[in-house]
Amino acid sequence: MYSDLQACQPGPEGSVIDCRPPLGLSACMKLSLVKRVYVMKSLPKNVQCTLMEEYADVFEGLGCLLGVHTIDVDENVTPVARTCRKVLFALRVKLKEELAHVEKLKVIQRVSEQTDWVSSLVNVLKRDGTLRVCLDLEDLNKAI
Repeated sequence: MYSDLQACQPGPEGSVIDCRPPLGLSACMKLSLVKRVYVMKSLPKNVQCTLMEEYADVFEGLGCLLGVHTIDVDENVTPVARTCRKVLFALRVKLKEELAHVEKLKVIQRVSEQTDWVSSLVNVLKRDGTLRVCLDLEDLNKAI
């Protein structure tokens, strides 16, 4: 069945030799190997409550890891200091409040000296009106 397919192996200069999957999406659907789900039904409330009670330790706190942890950064990668992204004027108060909140929880800490790596802050207003605050760690992830 797979005799005419070439295995995906590195080609010259790190390129990848073209290889095709044995079956495409339409063939998989016709053979009932894949089923598209357009509506996802949630679990009944009693099952949700049971799961949350059974695994209560997973649903509380910030998920802090005990002990001291380090992230080894490749010294050959040049540090990147990104500029600040613009924050909508209407979101500045919420952003300031959220940053104060996570600082109080000791998730983040204020620094006064320069650092080699600076990532951009990303904030999104969620449907419930609260603000989601994240960092864009794309550059730092490349160095790990």
